[in-house]
Amino acid sequence: MSNELYQKDFKLFQQLTDEKPKLLKWLQLFLATEGVRSVLDIGAGNGDLAIPLSQCCQRYQAVEKHPEYAKILRLAHIPVVEVAFPVRIGETYDLVLLSHVLARAQEKWQPVLDAAWETVEPSGTLLIVTYRGGEDDWTKLVRGIGRDESDYNRTTYQLLLSYLQNLGNVRVDRLESVVSSASLDEMVGALSFVASGGVDERKAEFLEQRQIVEQLLNRRYRHEDSTYRFPFQHYLVQVKRA
Repeated sequence: MSNELYQKDFKLFQQLTDEKPKLLKWLQLFLATEGVRSVLDIGAGNGDLAIPLSQCCQRYQAVEKHPEYAKILRLAHIPVVEVAFPVRIGETYDLVLLSHVLARAQEKWQPVLDAAWETVEPSGTLLIVTYRGGEDDWTKLVRGIGRDESDYNRTTYQLLLSYLQNLGNVRVDRLESVVSSASLDEMVGALSFVASGGVDERKAEFLEQRQIVEQLLNRRYRHEDSTYRFPFQHYLVQVKRA
């Protein structure tokens, strides 16, 4: 998918979801409760989380491969390593954050986690935010268009948990965000971004089933005020270094 098209789809999704405000509130509480003084944010993105979080600790380091996002972070006075992770950082942190950045395949996420774990301070935490937990509204929706992801997600998630349990003590919290719009066209567009995973072919396959998607949205997610509200489950997987 071209970067321009991806950014357009991403902006639409961000406009319609309350994901970032809810994640930010959870993370700010976590930093305060755990006494986090330093954060390494891997895949820091456009700053919606990184900029306010950087004001909640003494030292905040971002890793971000996209130049336009790296520029936003630097303008907010956040140090940025502008490269795709894994990369050697050379320092350790109380909290190492990976929010919705892990690839689907183990051969891709395992090197990232290995490198991330090396940067966690003694008694520090590796925190992974992911959608991939198993059966939810998203897996039900895509099953309705003939694409069953629930077993794949469940297997991937269990592999991830098993791997992390070999590193340290694991705790999982869950958080629900909602994509909302009074426009069916906007809702389909936002969900096609999720379906794509940044891949044109996956987005096209989803939109080929648009009629069925619209029927499912009208049947299950259209509320009395004519607003569409679609929930997403976020799994917040925390690994505490002993």
